[in-house]
Amino acid sequence: MGRPSLAAERREQVLGAFARCVARAGFAGTSLENIADEAGLARGHVRHYLGNRHDQMVALAEWVSTADRNEFATVTEAPDDKARVEAVLHYLFDQSFYQSGEENAVYLALFEEALRDDALRKLFLDSYHEVLGVMAGALIGASAVDRPGQEPLSAEDADGIAYLLLCAAVGNAHLSQTGISPARAGRLGTFCRKALTLLTR
Repeated sequence: MGRPSLAAERREQVLGAFARCVARAGFAGTSLENIADEAGLARGHVRHYLGNRHDQMVALAEWVSTADRNEFATVTEAPDDKARVEAVLHYLFDQSFYQSGEENAVYLALFEEALRDDALRKLFLDSYHEVLGVMAGALIGASAVDRPGQEPLSAEDADGIAYLLLCAAVGNAHLSQTGISPARAGRLGTFCRKALTLLTR
Protein backbone atom coordinates (compact mmCIF):
# COMPACT_ATOMS: atom_id res chain seq x y z
CA MET A 1 0.00 0.00 0.00
CA GLY A 2 1.35 3.41 -0.94
CA ARG A 3 2.16 6.14 1.52
CA PRO A 4 -0.70 8.57 2.18
CA SER A 5 -0.33 11.85 0.29
CA LEU A 6 1.07 14.87 2.06
CA ALA A 7 -2.28 16.61 1.56
CA ALA A 8 -4.10 13.76 3.35
CA GLU A 9 -1.55 13.83 6.19
CA ARG A 10 -1.86 17.59 6.55
CA ARG A 11 -5.65 17.39 6.59
CA GLU A 12 -5.48 14.75 9.35
CA GLN A 13 -3.03 16.97 11.25
CA VAL A 14 -5.36 19.98 10.99
CA LEU A 15 -8.47 17.97 11.93
CA GLY A 16 -6.72 16.48 14.96
CA ALA A 17 -5.66 19.96 16.08
CA PHE A 18 -9.18 21.29 15.49
CA ALA A 19 -10.66 18.48 17.61
CA ARG A 20 -8.27 19.16 20.49
CA CYS A 21 -9.06 22.88 20.41
CA VAL A 22 -12.83 22.29 20.36
CA ALA A 23 -12.55 19.75 23.19
CA ARG A 24 -10.79 22.39 25.32
CA ALA A 25 -12.69 25.54 24.40
CA GLY A 26 -15.73 24.69 22.28
CA PHE A 27 -16.36 26.25 18.88
CA ALA A 28 -16.85 29.75 20.28
CA GLY A 29 -13.41 29.64 21.88
CA THR A 30 -11.62 28.18 18.86
CA SER A 31 -10.14 30.46 16.19
CA LEU A 32 -8.13 29.77 13.05
CA GLU A 33 -5.07 30.92 14.97
CA ASN A 34 -5.77 28.40 17.75
CA ILE A 35 -6.08 25.56 15.26
CA ALA A 36 -2.98 26.62 13.33
CA ASP A 37 -0.92 26.94 16.52
CA GLU A 38 -2.12 23.54 17.75
CA ALA A 39 -1.28 21.96 14.38
CA GLY A 40 2.08 23.71 14.13
CA LEU A 41 1.13 25.10 10.73
CA ALA A 42 0.38 28.46 9.19
CA ARG A 43 -3.15 29.82 9.48
CA GLY A 44 -3.63 29.53 5.72
CA HIS A 45 -3.23 25.75 5.97
CA VAL A 46 -6.41 25.52 8.04
CA ARG A 47 -8.49 27.25 5.39
CA HIS A 48 -6.71 25.40 2.59
CA TYR A 49 -7.42 21.95 4.01
CA LEU A 50 -10.79 22.56 5.69
CA GLY A 51 -12.42 25.52 3.93
CA ASN A 52 -14.62 28.13 5.63
CA ARG A 53 -16.02 27.88 9.16
CA HIS A 54 -19.07 25.87 8.12
CA ASP A 55 -16.97 23.50 6.01
CA GLN A 56 -14.61 23.10 8.98
CA MET A 57 -17.43 22.00 11.28
CA VAL A 58 -18.82 19.52 8.74
CA ALA A 59 -15.32 18.14 8.08
CA LEU A 60 -14.76 17.70 11.81
CA ALA A 61 -18.14 15.98 12.25
CA GLU A 62 -17.38 13.55 9.42
CA TRP A 63 -13.87 12.96 10.79
CA VAL A 64 -14.92 12.14 14.36
CA SER A 65 -17.79 9.96 13.17
CA THR A 66 -15.57 7.71 11.01
CA ALA A 67 -14.50 5.49 13.93
CA ASP A 68 -18.08 5.43 15.19
CA ARG A 69 -19.39 4.29 11.81
CA ASN A 70 -16.76 1.56 11.67
CA GLU A 71 -17.73 0.39 15.15
CA PHE A 72 -21.42 0.35 14.29
CA ALA A 73 -20.69 -1.65 11.14
CA THR A 74 -19.73 -4.57 13.41
CA VAL A 75 -23.24 -4.40 14.90
CA THR A 76 -24.88 -4.93 11.54
CA GLU A 77 -22.60 -7.93 10.94
CA ALA A 78 -23.87 -9.81 14.03
CA PRO A 79 -24.91 -13.36 13.07
CA ASP A 80 -28.59 -13.14 14.09
CA ASP A 81 -31.17 -10.77 15.54
CA LYS A 82 -30.58 -11.74 19.18
CA ALA A 83 -26.86 -11.13 18.77
CA ARG A 84 -27.63 -7.87 16.98
CA VAL A 85 -29.78 -6.63 19.88
CA GLU A 86 -26.93 -7.35 22.28
CA ALA A 87 -24.43 -5.69 19.92
CA VAL A 88 -26.55 -2.50 19.79
CA LEU A 89 -26.86 -2.50 23.59
CA HIS A 90 -23.10 -2.87 23.90
CA TYR A 91 -22.58 -0.05 21.39
CA LEU A 92 -24.97 2.31 23.22
CA PHE A 93 -23.93 1.55 26.78
CA ASP A 94 -20.24 0.74 26.45
CA GLN A 95 -18.04 3.10 28.42
CA SER A 96 -16.64 4.64 25.22
CA PHE A 97 -20.12 5.98 24.34
CA TYR A 98 -20.53 8.01 27.52
CA GLN A 99 -17.18 8.45 29.25
CA SER A 100 -15.94 11.99 29.67
CA GLY A 101 -13.08 12.78 27.32
CA GLU A 102 -11.92 14.63 24.24
CA GLU A 103 -13.95 12.63 21.72
CA ASN A 104 -17.23 13.07 23.59
CA ALA A 105 -16.49 16.75 24.28
CA VAL A 106 -16.12 17.29 20.52
CA TYR A 107 -19.24 15.23 19.82
CA LEU A 108 -21.31 17.32 22.25
CA ALA A 109 -19.94 20.58 20.85
CA LEU A 110 -20.97 19.41 17.37
CA PHE A 111 -24.39 18.40 18.72
CA GLU A 112 -24.88 21.96 20.00
CA GLU A 113 -23.89 23.39 16.62
CA ALA A 114 -26.26 20.96 14.90
CA LEU A 115 -29.18 22.73 16.56
CA ARG A 116 -28.41 25.70 14.29
CA ASP A 117 -26.93 24.00 11.23
CA ASP A 118 -28.91 21.87 8.79
CA ALA A 119 -25.93 19.92 7.40
CA LEU A 120 -24.71 18.93 10.86
CA ARG A 121 -28.23 18.11 12.00
CA LYS A 122 -28.64 15.78 9.00
CA LEU A 123 -25.42 13.96 9.93
CA PHE A 124 -26.71 13.36 13.45
CA LEU A 125 -30.20 12.36 12.32
CA ASP A 126 -28.88 9.95 9.69
CA SER A 127 -26.73 8.27 12.34
CA TYR A 128 -29.60 8.09 14.84
CA HIS A 129 -32.00 6.70 12.23
CA GLU A 130 -29.52 3.98 11.33
CA VAL A 131 -29.23 2.91 14.98
CA LEU A 132 -33.01 3.00 15.41
CA GLY A 133 -33.63 0.99 12.25
CA VAL A 134 -31.11 -1.71 13.10
CA MET A 135 -32.29 -2.00 16.69
CA ALA A 136 -36.01 -2.05 15.84
CA GLY A 137 -35.50 -4.71 13.16
CA ALA A 138 -33.40 -6.84 15.49
CA LEU A 139 -35.99 -6.53 18.28
CA ILE A 140 -38.75 -7.76 15.98
CA GLY A 141 -36.66 -10.70 14.79
CA ALA A 142 -35.47 -11.62 18.29
CA SER A 143 -39.00 -11.46 19.70
CA ALA A 144 -40.17 -13.99 17.11
CA VAL A 145 -37.58 -16.43 18.50
CA ASP A 146 -37.94 -15.54 22.19
CA ARG A 147 -41.76 -15.62 22.29
CA PRO A 148 -42.83 -18.83 20.56
CA GLY A 149 -46.55 -18.99 20.00
CA GLN A 150 -46.92 -15.22 20.32
CA GLU A 151 -46.91 -12.48 17.76
CA PRO A 152 -43.53 -10.79 17.38
CA LEU A 153 -43.22 -7.20 18.53
CA SER A 154 -45.08 -4.77 16.32
CA ALA A 155 -43.01 -2.36 14.26
CA GLU A 156 -44.44 0.51 16.32
CA ASP A 157 -43.48 -1.07 19.66
CA ALA A 158 -40.02 -2.06 18.41
CA ASP A 159 -39.40 1.48 17.15
CA GLY A 160 -40.58 2.94 20.47
CA ILE A 161 -38.30 0.66 22.49
CA ALA A 162 -35.34 1.40 20.20
CA TYR A 163 -36.00 5.13 20.61
CA LEU A 164 -36.19 4.77 24.41
CA LEU A 165 -32.80 3.04 24.46
CA LEU A 166 -31.21 5.61 22.15
CA CYS A 167 -32.55 8.50 24.27
CA ALA A 168 -31.17 6.85 27.41
CA ALA A 169 -27.74 6.39 25.82
CA VAL A 170 -27.51 9.91 24.35
CA GLY A 171 -28.79 11.47 27.58
CA ASN A 172 -26.24 9.45 29.52
CA ALA A 173 -23.45 10.75 27.25
CA HIS A 174 -24.58 14.35 27.78
CA LEU A 175 -24.95 14.04 31.55
CA SER A 176 -21.62 12.25 31.88
CA GLN A 177 -19.88 15.39 30.62
CA THR A 178 -21.36 17.39 33.52
CA GLY A 179 -19.65 15.39 36.25
CA ILE A 180 -22.28 12.77 36.99
CA SER A 181 -20.77 9.79 38.83
CA PRO A 182 -19.04 7.43 36.35
CA ALA A 183 -20.41 4.50 38.37
CA ARG A 184 -23.94 5.82 37.95
CA ALA A 185 -23.46 6.34 34.22
CA GLY A 186 -22.01 2.85 33.95
CA ARG A 187 -25.04 1.23 35.59
CA LEU A 188 -27.50 2.61 33.07
CA GLY A 189 -26.82 -0.18 30.58
CA THR A 190 -27.75 -2.79 33.18
CA PHE A 191 -31.03 -1.06 33.95
CA CYS A 192 -31.85 -0.64 30.27
CA ARG A 193 -31.29 -4.35 29.71
CA LYS A 194 -33.71 -5.11 32.56
CA ALA A 195 -36.26 -2.68 31.12
CA LEU A 196 -35.84 -4.28 27.70
CA THR A 197 -36.59 -7.72 29.15
CA LEU A 198 -39.81 -6.40 30.71
CA LEU A 199 -40.88 -4.55 27.57
CA THR A 200 -40.36 -7.51 25.25
CA ARG A 201 -42.00 -10.29 27.29
